Amino acid sequence: MDRSGDVYVTDRKNNLIQKFSSNGVFITQWGTSGAGDGQFISPVGVAADRFGNIYVAEIYNNRIQEFSSMGSFKKEWGSLGGMNGQFEVPTGIAVDRSGLLYAVDWFGCSVQKFDLQWSVLYLPLLLR
Repeated sequence: MDRSGDVYVTDRKNNLIQKFSSNGVFITQWGTSGAGDGQFISPVGVAADRFGNIYVAEIYNNRIQEFSSMGSFKKEWGSLGGMNGQFEVPTGIAVDRSGLLYAVDWFGCSVQKFDLQWSVLYLPLLLR
């Protein structure tokens, strides 16, 4: 949910993100199947920051993508691997009040913390 109360939903089967008002009214959707900018393969996690940016974690592209609140692609980061900034099936994402981003990596058994420039702030917290 963003600051205005709009809700973002991942549609893993159809590889898209849907946006609804706080009253449940459909606003927009974005995404297609693929590995390019704004494309997804199994998006599963979505979060909004205080600036109106939307972050999407997707399983099979092993990355996080950033969008505007209306779905315009901004940037992406991540790749397959076990090092800082890499993922092995990212499944969850959250943003705290200060704008720090937390990404849960299921197969990597870790949580990584990123700053506003997407730099890793500390080594991944291993959950094994």
